[in-house]
Amino acid sequence: MFVHESAQGYLAAARMILQFVDWARETGCREVCLGSASGYIIRKAGIDHEWLGLEQLGPYYRARF
Repeated sequence: MFVHESAQGYLAAARMILQFVDWARETGCREVCLGSASGYIIRKAGIDHEWLGLEQLGPYYRARF
């Protein structure tokens, strides 16, 4: 996922994560794991991972259904 500079600060990343998690759940996934190749993790973006339904596992975030 990528949030263009012009959309940063408007919860665009949180919305994309929520949509991805909803899509994964609806398609029958049992678990999703998110990480960051750039090192820019959810916490640094100012997003509450628990509010998104994610559990932090070291540098990764997971949701189980």
